[in-house]
Amino acid sequence: MSYSLSELIPVLKQAGKLLREHFEGKHLVAEDQGPAGEGPVTLKGEHELVLGVDMLSQKMIVEAIRMLHPEHGVYSEEMTNWGEFKADKRLKFVIDPLDGTHNYHFGIPLWGIAVSLVDGENRPQAGLINIPMLDLLLSADENGTVLHYQ
Repeated sequence: MSYSLSELIPVLKQAGKLLREHFEGKHLVAEDQGPAGEGPVTLKGEHELVLGVDMLSQKMIVEAIRMLHPEHGVYSEEMTNWGEFKADKRLKFVIDPLDGTHNYHFGIPLWGIAVSLVDGENRPQAGLINIPMLDLLLSADENGTVLHYQ
């Protein structure tokens, strides 16, 4: 069966717009609020940042997926349900709402948003990558066929 994630293109573009609007803003570590109140920058691990805009992007994408596909699993880099991933035999979305957080934080424009769909055996079925600073949106199916959207 072939899957398309084209219905998610508008939300990936919207999340990309949000991230672009806050790009190069002052991101603070600890309890301080970042620019426009998008939330604090926290440390996920010793060298791993989580930005407030990362969480806003995730919220936007997860809400859209749950509305469009309530029967599918949803896993995101910043969610805590990863322990269930392998045993979950449904179709599952895997999200990185801000791939390249360190680049983003330090003003390097090479970052993006990634969403993939995997089957119950965790085999890739489809994927979307949005690189907002390059106005590039790519879609791939399980055969590796890549489509380019603007």
